[in-house]
Amino acid sequence: MILSLLLLVSLFPWSVRADEVIRIMAANTTSGTGQSYDAGHGNRIFQGLKPDIALVQEMNFGDNTASDLRAWVDANFGTEFSYFCEAGAQIPNGIVSRFRILASGEWNDSFVNNRDFAWAKIDIPGDKDLWAVSVHFLTTSSSERREQADRLLSYISTNVPAGDYLVVGGDLNTESRTESCISALSSTLVTTSPWPADQSNNSNTNASRSSPYDWVLADADLHAVKTPLVIGNRTFTNGLVFDSTVYSPLSDVPPVLKSDSEASGMQHMAVVRAFSIPTGTSSINATVSLGNLTQTYDGTQKPVTTTTVPSGLSVTTTYNGSATPPTNAGSYAVYSTITATNYTGAANGTLTILQANATITLGNLTHTFNGTAKSATASTVPSGLAVSISYNGSATAPTNIGNYTVNATITDINYKGSATGTLTIAAPTPTPTPTPTTPILFEDFASLTAGGDSATSSPSSVALSAIGTNFPTTVRAYAANGTVKLASSTQNGSITSKPLNLTGNNGNFTVKFKVKGWTTITAPLRVTAAGQSQNVTITSNLTAGYESKTLTFSGGTANATIKLETLGSRVFLDDILVETPGVSFSTWSGGVTVTPEMLKIFAVGGALTPYGTSESPSLTLESGTLSLTATIRTSDPKLSVNAESTTNLMLNWTTNGVTSTIEGVSQTNVPSGNERRKFSVPTSQDSTRFLRLKATLAP
Repeated sequence: MILSLLLLVSLFPWSVRADEVIRIMAANTTSGTGQSYDAGHGNRIFQGLKPDIALVQEMNFGDNTASDLRAWVDANFGTEFSYFCEAGAQIPNGIVSRFRILASGEWNDSFVNNRDFAWAKIDIPGDKDLWAVSVHFLTTSSSERREQADRLLSYISTNVPAGDYLVVGGDLNTESRTESCISALSSTLVTTSPWPADQSNNSNTNASRSSPYDWVLADADLHAVKTPLVIGNRTFTNGLVFDSTVYSPLSDVPPVLKSDSEASGMQHMAVVRAFSIPTGTSSINATVSLGNLTQTYDGTQKPVTTTTVPSGLSVTTTYNGSATPPTNAGSYAVYSTITATNYTGAANGTLTILQANATITLGNLTHTFNGTAKSATASTVPSGLAVSISYNGSATAPTNIGNYTVNATITDINYKGSATGTLTIAAPTPTPTPTPTTPILFEDFASLTAGGDSATSSPSSVALSAIGTNFPTTVRAYAANGTVKLASSTQNGSITSKPLNLTGNNGNFTVKFKVKGWTTITAPLRVTAAGQSQNVTITSNLTAGYESKTLTFSGGTANATIKLETLGSRVFLDDILVETPGVSFSTWSGGVTVTPEMLKIFAVGGALTPYGTSESPSLTLESGTLSLTATIRTSDPKLSVNAESTTNLMLNWTTNGVTSTIEGVSQTNVPSGNERRKFSVPTSQDSTRFLRLKATLAP
């Protein structure tokens, strides 16, 4: 009979429990400047004091990902511990427990925006569950702490069953034991002395050890089972305020260092109390093994598998505290607990759901420059996934001509994939447009008010020696009421223009004018330009209207003159225009919007296209004259280029004293529609002089 009993015990290892002592700790023991546990001082205190349940403030570690927090709990408490931590809070409250967390969450603390009240319902041994609440009250004023306490009591009244145990702990930031928030909490929690203290009987917990900031408060039924805290061979009847600079011997609490509690940035001292929980039950230890902990996203839930010894026992599993298996890619803290009657056992691990592979196809990779940003497109399989695109490493889509390396990466939480390509922005092909002209000379003879040009009004009988600056050389030319008459009844007449630069558009130019003859027309009019002559037949006589003539010439030079002369008949002339076919900005740029940089290239340097080579201006200082020689575009009548000067960059620029000439300036290799000019301004040794070019393009 005795042998059978011994065999039964061997096969089914009963775990007979008396009351279970649970060690509960409140800890705002972060250090350093980041309000986190990364520095390690607070971590050693957790390891040394070995709490069963920790009410943690400022629960930051690493990046606060599920895997980071799981690793922190495993290292400082144990792999069998579960935890809850507020999500998205700057300095979150949290709870770490050796016992299964049945439910958890946070109650909104509307008085502060960087943390809430964290709570957990914990399956401790015995017939009652324990509700643990981790709090961090404000430092600003006692009245605000009182309002926080009232809000917390409202949540407790609404959510915590009267028959369950309750512990509230953490950093209350109280200046005294009699603050109004403590008085308010005393309606639900035991707040009276004696309180935990260190070995020097100091119960204050802030860094300077002058105020009771931190508390572990129990409700009446939990307080009724409080028990002395035992650490090593030392007993602390009312619990312990742990200060590593005071506690002795530290060999009781390895790996704590004496300097940990006074580390730079250490917030407060930890507070620890013990409670003896009546269990009155016996259970069999069983084991749970977790499987299928690495899976790949496919849009369905991904539960883990559980295997028990003995086999077939019922198990509940949570994922980051939720009973619902997750679907999305990521890491999840898994906690599985045996729920079969008469058995106890649990296991924890991390479920990793990997991102699924997806593909990206790049499109819209070839563009033509027009001054706007050019983007690639990205289509995905599966469709509609979010994609991040960079161009030569920048997220900004390019505008300028060139080739750009395109890197596209899927940013969807559940998928991964990338693609690389080349975005090309090509130079535009100019769209043919009507060629504008550039006027070189225009004379309407408006200054010649004497005489007339009709049968009833005769020309002036006084010959002109010159006609303004446009025609400085004349032979038998007479004013005729806004026109000019050439020749007399017996002798021919002529007018010759000032020197003109006719090199634009490869030396091609036109001469336009209005003309009519005398009462009888016996001979043509001759026009000579750039060494070429053309005879013009005239059909309109004195009593008729003027007829318009257009003559086309080539081979224009930089200092050419235009001569109009009679060959035996008197004639009247008006509105003489010499012009070269030119190139407008619109034609030159291919329709691109005007920018200051593009206008500079168009106006100065003679570039044939927006992307061609151009001639840089040259600056000289000779004999007290500052000169700037530059190739200036003359082909667009809407463009003007002037030189301005100043003696102080803080003052206004002016054209006063600035001259411009092409005399003596080589026109070799100057592109058509341009001319090389020399802009000059006097200067002196005792002053500074600045000279610049200003280009203006009219609408």
